[in-house]
Amino acid sequence: MTCRHTNQVIDKINNLIGLINNPISYLYEHLGQYVREDEVDALLARLRTNYTVKTIDRINQSTLYNHLSDIFDIINSCDCRNELVGEYNQLVNKHNNASSQHTKAQVEVASLRTRAENYHSQLVDTRKLLENKEKQVVRIENKLDEKQQKVDNLLNRLAELKLESSKKVSELKQKDDEIKALKRNLGDSQKDFLGEKLKSKKERLELLAAELGIELQKIQNLRKRYRELMSAQEENKISDINIAKENIAATRDGLIERGISVSKAQKFCRKCKKVAQLELWIDKVNEQFEARQGVPLYNNQK
Repeated sequence: MTCRHTNQVIDKINNLIGLINNPISYLYEHLGQYVREDEVDALLARLRTNYTVKTIDRINQSTLYNHLSDIFDIINSCDCRNELVGEYNQLVNKHNNASSQHTKAQVEVASLRTRAENYHSQLVDTRKLLENKEKQVVRIENKLDEKQQKVDNLLNRLAELKLESSKKVSELKQKDDEIKALKRNLGDSQKDFLGEKLKSKKERLELLAAELGIELQKIQNLRKRYRELMSAQEENKISDINIAKENIAATRDGLIERGISVSKAQKFCRKCKKVAQLELWIDKVNEQFEARQGVPLYNNQK
């Protein structure tokens, strides 16, 4: 910022200097002409015949004082320094505020870094947990394969016995207890197999839900909607089918709105549907098994 009073003073001083350097300016007053004293003495002594006449000029004190007064008045009226001080104080305040905000920002950054480190630690722990769960699932699947092999063997054995029943009715009568035991074992093995399979699917579904941040209540509700849908489809109840589909679609859309990708939301819904199908199938198997308990293995021939 350039002080306008400074410019005015400089102009006044330059003007005054110009007047001083100009002997014919109004700043000077003319006192007349003079001859040097030594030249007058030389003329009187007839030592010389010529002389030099010079004009006497001097600066008018009043005019000079008026110029200087104008300069002092301009200097006294200058408040620019106060304005500069005010602006400087404002800049200092802005600087202090900016420093305070910068300090707060540094504190917030440090806090965010700490939180990020905590989240990273939690993520590492969760990944380890998921890896352990995956290993458990693999072990369960191996056990399921073994149980499936047992079920297949029992089914083959039962088929063989049924083929021989037409030829060996008498032998079947003797082995009635054995066949009943085999059927009980078959039913128990099948129920165990289906139960282990359902458990495995539920654990996989829960792992996926944990990965996506979905509550267990949401899993149960969606499985219930799929069971309602499949029951309504079997009974061909159009209105119930539409209601169940709308509920399922609303749940899926809600997951997508929470930031879960469309593909992962659809994958979650498919796993819920498979679990619901397996649950309905287990219910039917149990009903059929209980219904067969009172039916004789063969009809007595008379």
